[in-house]
This record gives sequence, structure tokens and C-alpha cells, in this order.
Amino acid sequence: MSQKYLTFDCYGTLLNEEATYAAIETAATKLGVAPKLARQRFIAYQDDRNNMHPYLDYALLTRNNLIHLDYQFAI
Repeated sequence: MSQKYLTFDCYGTLLNEEATYAAIETAATKLGVAPKLARQRFIAYQDDRNNMHPYLDYALLTRNNLIHLDYQFAI
């Protein structure tokens, strides 16, 4: 019987999201939105417990976050 493990990144040590944040800033700049503000709001959405579920695929969380940013900046 193989063992299965569940991991999570509660301290921000398993995932390096800097490339994602840089991509958010690049997209924001192209759209005429303040890049640092877009980055801050992206991070705030991810860290908001109201957006956390028992399990949510990271790709879906990121997609939801980007949709949320569109609404934040009326894009």
C-alpha cells in the first residue's frame, strides 16, 4: 500500500509565487493599472479566508483571483 501525503503552504515556504506576482504587475501595466496596487490586491484576495475552501485547485484559485482583479479595476 502506497502512502499519501497532503501538504500545504501555511508559511509561504513551499511555493515561490514571485513569478506570478511579476506577471500580475506586467499585465496591470499593460492595462493601465497601478502595478503595485494590482499585486497587493492579488495577494490580499489569496490571503482572505473568505476565499478559502476545504480544497480548491491552485489554478482555479488563481483564475478566481484574476477575475476578482478585473472587477476591482473595472476592466
